[in-house]
Amino acid sequence: MQEIVIGNKSGDSFSVLPTHGAAISNLTLNHESVVKFPLVEGDLAKGYPSALLFPFPNRVRDGKYSFEGVDYQLSRNETGRTHALHGFVSDEVFEVIDQKRNSVTLKHSYQGGKDGYPFPFELEVTYSIVRNHTFRLSYKITNTGTQNMPCGFGWHPYFNLKDKKVGDLEISLPNHYTFEVDDATIPFLTNEAGTHEITEGTSLSLKNEILDNVYKVADAGKFAETKLTDGELTLTIKQQTGKNLLNYIVLYTPPSRNSIAIEPQTANINAFNNEGGLIILEAGKTVKGTVDVSLELIQP
Repeated sequence: MQEIVIGNKSGDSFSVLPTHGAAISNLTLNHESVVKFPLVEGDLAKGYPSALLFPFPNRVRDGKYSFEGVDYQLSRNETGRTHALHGFVSDEVFEVIDQKRNSVTLKHSYQGGKDGYPFPFELEVTYSIVRNHTFRLSYKITNTGTQNMPCGFGWHPYFNLKDKKVGDLEISLPNHYTFEVDDATIPFLTNEAGTHEITEGTSLSLKNEILDNVYKVADAGKFAETKLTDGELTLTIKQQTGKNLLNYIVLYTPPSRNSIAIEPQTANINAFNNEGGLIILEAGKTVKGTVDVSLELIQP
């Protein structure tokens, strides 16, 4: 399998798999590996590690939705459930369209042929080292069809510090709304109004915490930061917020307890139905955004 490796002399590097959804297979900052990939040895797809989630992140209930008066049925691909999960680009081939010393840009073009999603698009992603110990994901989505296109974008990395168990870490979120979800991990109501409450961005120990939660960023300005720390290192995930940008975060702790998924997303769970963060992109139009991941040593 093709793998592209980008790095610098400061101990920062990343690896990309163009033929496996342009997934990040390694991310090292300041000589510390911070991404768990694969999640399960020998299975690159299990758990969607480092996956790009498009044209929708998370779940669409029963794979069904209506858009502009037309009913659609997506492929129901969630194991053990009846829902559509995480779009369909995570195992597609991406074309490398530009590579420099500190960055690589890849593109996937879709012609509209999959069940339940007849909306052509181009998804372009650039991975780069933008300064010492900071990695950036930049994405650009273009509606290449002739009609409006519903969509949402997300990224699904699993993070870890020094191979520690999740229970040894603490996390801090930006101010946010917390959504209650049902047994299918879908928010109770079809409309966002009244389903959330503001929680301050305080630090939370992950000891004994089992998470599969979605949050909406509250009053972040242009960016929102989530911080993961083991007391020696602090990893910061900074996502761009605002209209049609990354205003949601999903946290998920896998059963192995050896990492935590911190997933910046533009849309809520089941957004094709509840319209929470749903992007409606006009023909020929583009939307883009960024996520930065940085690592710093906590000074004693």
